[in-house]
Amino acid sequence: MRGLPNVMYVGPTIVALGLKQNTIYRGLEAMPPQLVNLVNVKPMLASLFVPTVKIAEAKKNIMTNGTIENLAFSEVIKMMKGQR
Repeated sequence: MRGLPNVMYVGPTIVALGLKQNTIYRGLEAMPPQLVNLVNVKPMLASLFVPTVKIAEAKKNIMTNGTIENLAFSEVIKMMKGQR
């Protein structure tokens, strides 16, 4: 039996939302319910939960304007600023 692929959250840490950069989950199904709800409300954020074999590519894409990872990262930053 093959296990769920590990995914890592590569976005910025926002403690109030339960988002901690570099946290590894045993697949998206293993995410806490509050994060599942957040991704359901903001589907773009799913692109910040990447398979561990694609971490380097995702981190590069975060720094590349216009990529889905870059846009999602910016969305999280906007959410963080809105909570202040």
